[in-house]
Amino acid sequence: GKEINTYLQSGEEFVIYNNTITKLTVLSGELMVPIEYALEQNYPNPFNPSTTIKFSVPETANVSLTIYNALGQKVKELVNEKLEAGRYNYQWNASDVATGMYIYELRADKFVSVKKMILLK
Repeated sequence: GKEINTYLQSGEEFVIYNNTITKLTVLSGELMVPIEYALEQNYPNPFNPSTTIKFSVPETANVSLTIYNALGQKVKELVNEKLEAGRYNYQWNASDVATGMYIYELRADKFVSVKKMILLK
């Protein structure tokens, strides 16, 4: 019959109102290749002293994940390499930097995204 592709975030639900369905296949999000670039909000946020940053890459690309302080100075480069399509997460231990707001930037061949995070000591 008809194939439906739906991508759900953790905790979301998808209700099917069709009693003619005879087969349902569910794939885990971890196994599927992402369909778009995405940079998620770090967690926890605020954090002390470490935080996790997750992002998705839908194709092989040169990727950098860089952290800057509020003045725009580079503090740390967590990633600077060619990555295969997939979902990634990196931890940043900020025990050697001052309390404050930090910016993290994901750059790939066809994508740039920036988010803020707060370190509270």
